[in-house]
Amino acid sequence: YIEVKQTGDENIAEQTVLGNSNQAKFTQAGNNNEARTSQVGNAGNVQILQQGNANIVGGVDASNNTALATAVFNNGASLDAKQYGDNNKLFVNTAGNLNVTQDNSLSGTQTGNTIQDTQTSTETINLDQKGDNNLIWLKNTSAANAADFDIDQEGDGNKVAKFVNGTVSETALFNGAFLDIDQTGDNNSLNLDSQSSGAIVDVMQSGSNNWASVI
Repeated sequence: YIEVKQTGDENIAEQTVLGNSNQAKFTQAGNNNEARTSQVGNAGNVQILQQGNANIVGGVDASNNTALATAVFNNGASLDAKQYGDNNKLFVNTAGNLNVTQDNSLSGTQTGNTIQDTQTSTETINLDQKGDNNLIWLKNTSAANAADFDIDQEGDGNKVAKFVNGTVSETALFNGAFLDIDQTGDNNSLNLDSQSSGAIVDVMQSGSNNWASVI
């Protein structure tokens, strides 16, 4: 079990789990901090709590300890992350469980937070954003091992999109088994391409000037 606590600005915490069933926890309070983590083993768990603005969750290369833009999690490994504040970002490529909460609802500026999720295997994904102008980049390619997704966005101007080759396209990609998306507020949008055979897609939008398209 590894636990890291940092208070202040522009701090960096790095951790790589090489074995199986290991546990790690990061706590960072401040702005412009970065937590870098990767699960090389299986069935482990990483917990991250960041309080402040412009914080980032990314990855680390286990072979040479260099920074990666994206945290990587193997089959059965899980990431539980909470970010409170503005302009926070979480980048993950996972074949395991993922639970993310981003909340900027109490901020005066409510600058958007971002979740980039590339999911490649069968597990459960829960993404929860509260506040305005938040973005979820979704690229799910797990047709052979279909995953279950639950996405909740509460606020105005939120968007679900797709992340491909470093840019955001207009269509979120879903290839899993079950996707539930709830958007509560005004001026929210969803443009979804569901490619798996027999997938169940459940969309609920409550508010004004919202827009949704499912292919």
